[in-house]
This record gives sequence, C-alpha cells and structure tokens, in this order.
Amino acid sequence: MDPLARRPSARVLRAVLVGLVLSAFGLVLALWRFQGRLIDSLAALADIRRAGQPPMTILHGAEDSLIPPRMGRELAAAAPGSVFELVPGAGHADLLTVAEARVGQLLRQR
Repeated sequence: MDPLARRPSARVLRAVLVGLVLSAFGLVLALWRFQGRLIDSLAALADIRRAGQPPMTILHGAEDSLIPPRMGRELAAAAPGSVFELVPGAGHADLLTVAEARVGQLLRQR
C-alpha cells in the first residue's frame, strides 16, 4: 500500500484537494492513487482544518461557466478561517494564468 495512503485521512484529503486545485490531471492522479476516496461532503473540510491544515485561500474565476462562484463561496464557508477571492476576468480553465501574480503572492506568504 502507498505510504501516503496509510496516513490519517485528513492528510489524504489535503493531498486530494491540492490535486483538485492543480488541474484535471491532478484529479486523475489523486483518484488513482487514493482509489477514489475523495471528499464526499463539505463537512470533511472542517475535519481537515482540525487536523492542522494550513490557512486556505480559495480562488475562483468570476467568469467560470462550469462551476459557479457560489460553489467556491460554499467551499470557503465550510472551511473555517478560509478566505474566498473572486478573480475578475478568470474563467474555469484559465484561472491560474489570469491570477498568476496573486497565486505567486499567496505561495510566498506560506
């Protein structure tokens, strides 16, 4: 069994969240590696926070036509202490390109 998969579930969920954020390719890898164990509810995010998750910033494209910004706000609301930022001019697939400077700034803060 994969050593990462043996860690507490909060760490597995954290890794999957990172995969989800990075790209669809990250999601495919996460599904394969963790045998489909994804977050099944927004309540799972609260468990991640209790496990010591670092501060979370959720960036969402204002022009995203696949996932409405409302869902990004709901995700942020389910994770106490998280921050939601709506990125003007960004859609679904171009979020990291449009918000490249902001993403870099956030990574340097961590």
